[in-house]
Amino acid sequence: MSFHDQIAEAALRDGNTPDQFRAAAQRHAKAFWFLAILAAAVWFFAGWGWAVVPLGLALVTAFQSVSSTLTARKLKPLMPFAATASIAASLPAEIDLNDVMHVAVIDDIREKYSALLADESQPYSKCMYRPVSILPYPKATVKRALEALLAYVEGRSDSTFLDESIRTPVVADTIRTCLLLLDHFVDLPAAELPTDPLQNAAVGSRLSKA
Repeated sequence: MSFHDQIAEAALRDGNTPDQFRAAAQRHAKAFWFLAILAAAVWFFAGWGWAVVPLGLALVTAFQSVSSTLTARKLKPLMPFAATASIAASLPAEIDLNDVMHVAVIDDIREKYSALLADESQPYSKCMYRPVSILPYPKATVKRALEALLAYVEGRSDSTFLDESIRTPVVADTIRTCLLLLDHFVDLPAAELPTDPLQNAAVGSRLSKA
């Protein structure tokens, strides 16, 4: 792991974003040009002996600017995983449908999971089994969110923030179908799960019997 990979992971744990590092890079770049011009002016009027200090500071700020830019680039690909972890952490085992944050998280999970199921461009769109790695959130989190939503739709729980118009048999059947499809997301690397429908079904069937 490189030096900037380590910085990016530490920044992720601290809740920093790529934009913060890009802003820092711009500040350091501006400081570099100021110090470089100052060093040139001091050299012109007083000689190199006096210009060493501003020149040294200019080199330090140049390094900081480049380092911040590299960290921002390393941090950006990690952000979706950070968002996923944040979503999962914000949905406790006991879901409260009268908590606006819990409902917002459930709605976000439902929307992204539905979009995945409807996406016919992804390699597993015509397959019975799919790898859990393509789920937008952990499988257990998606299941808890859908089960909580189904409980509301079936009238087994209440919510201040959910629309009563979704309490219909059609919506309930849709959620049950989504839960059944979720069982077909298997804990197998995508490289080991064929995208050919027949081969996919054979591999998935062996997994379900294991």
